[in-house]
Amino acid sequence: MHNQLSDGMSKDLVGAAASTINAYFLQGEAAPLGAVLKLYPTHYDLYRDLAAGRLDVIATDRVLVSQWLDTTAGSCCEIKEIIDDEKYSRYFGDGGGIALRKGDDRLLAMFNGALALIKENGEYKRINEKYFPFSIE
Repeated sequence: MHNQLSDGMSKDLVGAAASTINAYFLQGEAAPLGAVLKLYPTHYDLYRDLAAGRLDVIATDRVLVSQWLDTTAGSCCEIKEIIDDEKYSRYFGDGGGIALRKGDDRLLAMFNGALALIKENGEYKRINEKYFPFSIE
């Protein structure tokens, strides 16, 4: 998906998994430019149609699609651009997070402490580089 959406999308067939932030993003940003939006029940159905040439562009979760791209089925495709999360924060918010029960300060402190420790000692970076071709921070 493009950082700068343009009128050039007016003929594109774009897809996303239904009821996801990516679907809402395409409905709000690409469809008004004339792109034809197709929603899928699962990410796997979405990827199958991209591979088969029935879609031009998809918007999907970067972690999920990078795993698919590493398979034989996904070898046809590549990530061309990353959606600008800050520019489109009305769809994507401030990023991922961990939800805890309200008032569970002990557990929150444990999570924050563990995360700080693995960032400080380099383990976070090692894990990131082992499993993802991009930063997940």
